[in-house]
Amino acid sequence: MDYESFRVDTLPPTLYYIPEFLAPSEETRLLECIERTPKVKWTQLSNRRLQNWGGVPHPKVLLAAVVGMIYRTVTAIVSVVPF
Repeated sequence: MDYESFRVDTLPPTLYYIPEFLAPSEETRLLECIERTPKVKWTQLSNRRLQNWGGVPHPKVLLAAVVGMIYRTVTAIVSVVPF
């Protein structure tokens, strides 16, 4: 696959948009996990919300924490892309 064709020219060179990267079933499962997330896992930041699974946000640092299985699965899928 020619990943260069998926590069987003107006963004930093490490960003790509790959349509249909996730299978429909993976997308559905991921969205269901996001929607089922308890409110205590959400943090309101300036102009956005953060689902806090991988650490504790502080103004100058993110303290590490163990992430949930669905997010480890997504990370594993993304990590095999040969960029």
